[in-house]
Amino acid sequence: MQHAAPRPLIAAGIALVGAGAIAATPVAALPTLPSVDSPAVALTAGFDAFGAWQDVFDTAKANITTLTDNSSFVAGQQLIADLVNGTSIDPQAVIDAIVQPNMATDLPMSPLLLSNDALQALVTLVMPQFMPSDFPLTTDELTPILSFLASPFSGVLMGAIGPSIAPLVALGNSFTDISNALGGDNPDWDTALQDIVNIPANMVGGLLNGATLNLDALLPTLTEAGLLPENLDVTALSYTFGGLLSPGLTASDVEGYVNLVSDGSSPGIGGSIINGLGLTTGLMGFPLVIEGQGVGSIGAWESLDQIIAAALGWDGVSDPLDGLFDSI
Repeated sequence: MQHAAPRPLIAAGIALVGAGAIAATPVAALPTLPSVDSPAVALTAGFDAFGAWQDVFDTAKANITTLTDNSSFVAGQQLIADLVNGTSIDPQAVIDAIVQPNMATDLPMSPLLLSNDALQALVTLVMPQFMPSDFPLTTDELTPILSFLASPFSGVLMGAIGPSIAPLVALGNSFTDISNALGGDNPDWDTALQDIVNIPANMVGGLLNGATLNLDALLPTLTEAGLLPENLDVTALSYTFGGLLSPGLTASDVEGYVNLVSDGSSPGIGGSIINGLGLTTGLMGFPLVIEGQGVGSIGAWESLDQIIAAALGWDGVSDPLDGLFDSI
């Protein structure tokens, strides 16, 4: 009667035989590995296949947190509170708040700060004063146009189209980076390879988090056409498109606006068409570097909801429905 050897012993025997075969193989028969000094090894020494993806998801995670923290749907609640309390509602004030923010420069707190960062709001307010005398529009004609371009409603429009454009911008930026790396007398193949591998991550990053389009090449044309005042001395121009998760950034939220907080300690989300504009200028005798702030559809709608609530009487903090029906 034969006895089968236990499986562990068989496995151990096979391993020993394999090890003996490897030991008996002449060294010359083994494949030659590339030297650590070879171009192939040097090219991939600093290669990072996942760094760009990590940056995309880290940014997306931070954006989701910001959007979640600002999600409230407070406009409907404030409307209900006003109706129950018999508070007078001015529809025109609501329309003006979301489509035509007040452009007066003598207000204690500009409503432009609810849909623009501080420097974009400043440029919007002073732009009519710097336009050339032969500009086709008068100040009275230009002011309402700028007001709309700086409005939260225009931010909703940009939030709708930005995620469609941003991936293409990211792709174009990747091609530019590759071209720059390979241009000149000393091409940087390591950087070019990394840029090529990063293309999918960059495009997904554009879809989720937005991308910035460099417009420096248009500066001479815009200046010659009189669309950029020479007094502004613009030396760099760009536009930032938001992605699906871009919350945007504004100089003030509703609480800060109501309480006249203008030191930047109470920023908000959202944006406008003008808020995506980035430029470097010599405005008012000193250089200003303005970074474009892209906004996505979620951030734009959340901001619009809060601004409508503010126009209806919300203070930016309290729950409009708190205690409303206690007496009923």
